[in-house]
Amino acid sequence: MQPSALFQQIHVAHGRPRLVAEHVALLERAARRLFGLQARLSTADLEREIVVFVARKRLPDAVSSFVRLELTEEGQTRLLEGGVSHYAGYAVRSIRPQTCSLVYELPLEEWTSVAAESVHDLMRSYAHGRGMDGVVQVDRLDRCLALGGAQLFAFREGVLLCAVEPQTVEAKLLALVADRLHIALEVGALGRAELARCDELFAVDVQGITSVARCDQYSFMSLRVERLAAEMERLVSAR
Repeated sequence: MQPSALFQQIHVAHGRPRLVAEHVALLERAARRLFGLQARLSTADLEREIVVFVARKRLPDAVSSFVRLELTEEGQTRLLEGGVSHYAGYAVRSIRPQTCSLVYELPLEEWTSVAAESVHDLMRSYAHGRGMDGVVQVDRLDRCLALGGAQLFAFREGVLLCAVEPQTVEAKLLALVADRLHIALEVGALGRAELARCDELFAVDVQGITSVARCDQYSFMSLRVERLAAEMERLVSAR
């Protein structure tokens, strides 16, 4: 693993990689910001390489799998196995984590770097050492940003909330789904003080949705996330 690498996790369902162009766009943007690198990645070539990679690794077709696309500061790319899902397509995970909130910052405020991933992993170890499943990342403005690198959202009285504009491919997909379902989205409205008034708290990533059972002293329900995940799956599988 390159210490200065950027990466994206790509969802593969039924042998087909999803939203590769969107992942490539984020990688190229991050490479310009962090490395000053004008990366020119071919979406079509990468899609073909991922299909070949999945077949060579004999990743299962009945459930989804994940391929990690890394880009180094020299502009080199490589594919790595990113795990296998228990589900086919985007889903709501069956386990609802117990979490705590903690203020911490990411290196260069970049969501897609290996350095940022290492910080999230460290915070996860911190949570496990205290009998919890994960840490909700809070910034110095007291905004609830993420759970283990997956962007955080909440529902309050039927309105979808997030602390910052959707950053990841899957977070942007969720925002699109919310718009199609006529669910209002309020950006900048998910501070730590607002958790007491939220009905649901959840994170979205390459696998789908993780619904949080508890954060600090607050408990949350899981009511609307199944519909969101189903619509994410319907929208992408129809492409």
